[in-house]
Amino acid sequence: MRLITKRKIRIYTVLLSLFLAWGSLPALAQSGSRLGSSGSETPALGNLSGVTLDSPSDRARLLEERNVELLGTGPVDPDVYVLGPGDLLGLEIVGAFSLSAEDIVGADGRVVFPQIGALDLSGKTLSEARDMIGSKTGRMIRGSDVSLLLRSTRAFKVYVVGRVGSPGAVRATAMMRLSEAIQAAGGFEAAADVRNIQILYANGETKQGDLLSFLLHGDTSANPTLLDGAVINVQPTTHQIEVVGSVMNPGPLDFVEGESARDLLEMIGLSPQADLSNIRIHSFSSGTDYTETLLGEGEDQTLKARDRILVRGLGDWDPEASVEVKGAVKFPGPHSVKRNDLRVADVVQLAGGALEDAVLSRVVLNRSFDPDSVRVTDPVAAKNYVANLTSYRSREVVVDLSHGEGPFVQPGDVISVPREGGFVHITGQVKVPGYYDHQPGWEPKDYIKAAGGFARLADKKGTRVTRGNHGDVLFAQDMKELAAGDMVWVPERPPISTWQLFKDLLSITTQALSVYLLVRETTN
Repeated sequence: MRLITKRKIRIYTVLLSLFLAWGSLPALAQSGSRLGSSGSETPALGNLSGVTLDSPSDRARLLEERNVELLGTGPVDPDVYVLGPGDLLGLEIVGAFSLSAEDIVGADGRVVFPQIGALDLSGKTLSEARDMIGSKTGRMIRGSDVSLLLRSTRAFKVYVVGRVGSPGAVRATAMMRLSEAIQAAGGFEAAADVRNIQILYANGETKQGDLLSFLLHGDTSANPTLLDGAVINVQPTTHQIEVVGSVMNPGPLDFVEGESARDLLEMIGLSPQADLSNIRIHSFSSGTDYTETLLGEGEDQTLKARDRILVRGLGDWDPEASVEVKGAVKFPGPHSVKRNDLRVADVVQLAGGALEDAVLSRVVLNRSFDPDSVRVTDPVAAKNYVANLTSYRSREVVVDLSHGEGPFVQPGDVISVPREGGFVHITGQVKVPGYYDHQPGWEPKDYIKAAGGFARLADKKGTRVTRGNHGDVLFAQDMKELAAGDMVWVPERPPISTWQLFKDLLSITTQALSVYLLVRETTN
């Protein structure tokens, strides 16, 4: 069974989205005509909560919906729009001296108006061009109103490369935004980084586009407009941040250098039940080792690649309502669950899925229990020790995820996903039995320590080691170093009944009395 599946882009889904988008154009155009003439503010687009970006088809649909909304965002912003070759400008002077003229910005960035002369507008915004003409005509023409108008916008080419459906040249205008160029190039491919899109302009300037906020909320601040000859590079996903818990849009998100935990959570949205004083960050230093940082209310921290953020909720959060996943998974650690809601395979997928070297046929589910009250059958003397491990009494279940999804998990369970040829099995009277990564030079006592130590009723001297899964059996005290595939079993001390304890005490008392009487008789 594959724990992680990738949904393919279905062409009929894209065609249906295009059809729906086309049907909504008249209404959007009509709404756009009612917008005010001021371009100083970008109208806010609708907020979509609970959307997912897990598959290319989801991203293609959302990208189309957001870009259709851009059609109604009104006039250009004169402080943002950069003039260039092909723009049609109109000059209107009304007053004591009147003039009406038009000219197209030439390839050299210049325009020529009668009585005014040539003006170099290359690289200037519409607002800067208006100030320039106002300053020049103010000295020549007094008592007249001067207006510089943008009659029509130019068209040019931009180049979209990288993880898009159809890399290459795309026809664009100066009003087109990054997201529209990506849609024109076929949309995002699988594993595309939507948060670190590189834009290289012809003048050597670079910008970074972050379309996550645009796709989730319609925020255009990180979705810049384009210039002539720009090269857009959509890079593959390399590092991610995992966000789970009480948030609106959980899941793996592309990592952005220098971003803080609070900024990311504000972008993806916190649920109303989120506990702002109980946000935990797991920072991984190696495959499975991590350090935990607790952020109190008002505290923040700069994120690192592969960090995991856990946001707990108010009221409905039980500190024990989680399952810990260990071993060969992408994001080991605790994951919140509800009782009888997810199976073992679901929780492994929630942890980012199994790694390539995971042994899915030997996943161990440890059910929370008091090890001092449970007697574990001796697996060494049993004919089939795997059958004994799956017994209810041991509360340690070996799950074969290659042929099924496993049982439902319960809060407090521990799931161990072993690595192929690189684990040691610790079972019996230890606090946290399961599979542990093989460590060169480790003795049995080191693995027992890693498993939480001995339980109170453990027979420490009787601890035994099986070499391989069905090999020679030796006492742990005779072993110096364990090999991958070995098993350490800690038996329980034989139980002592109340009657047996009474008989032993009576026997000791009788013997002590006999010795006392013998000494007394001898003395007399």
